[in-house]
Amino acid sequence: MGMTALLEPLMIVVMGGVVLTIVMAVLMPIIEMNQLVQ
Repeated sequence: MGMTALLEPLMIVVMGGVVLTIVMAVLMPIIEMNQLVQ
């Protein structure tokens, strides 16, 4: 029980980091394209 309570916030942080990485990987080329167009 103690371990799961400790691991749960860590898992949320890890999942958030993975999602953030994917979002950045998708958005960065779009932002770069917009800068090239302007």
